[in-house]
Amino acid sequence: GEVDLIVNFDVVKSSIRSIQRSGRTGRARVGRVINLMSEGQEVRSFNESKENAKKIARSLKDPKVFKFCPNDPMFPDEPELFRQKMTVKAFH
Repeated sequence: GEVDLIVNFDVVKSSIRSIQRSGRTGRARVGRVINLMSEGQEVRSFNESKENAKKIARSLKDPKVFKFCPNDPMFPDEPELFRQKMTVKAFH
């Protein structure tokens, strides 16, 4: 579905998890993410997560660090379709 607003009630240290949590907003239209956190450890974890996300973004753009390798498509251009009858024994 379309999500306009995500509210996180806790902060995760993992930048990847943070990106995943926020990833559904803003796909179809502009969205917002609000992080509720307390002073101290949660703010430090949030700042650490933001810095890690920046490092990941930089690494993905740097061909020396992250290299996309071409690979064969998962499905052939013209797949052959066939029917097969299967007999399954009774399961108890």
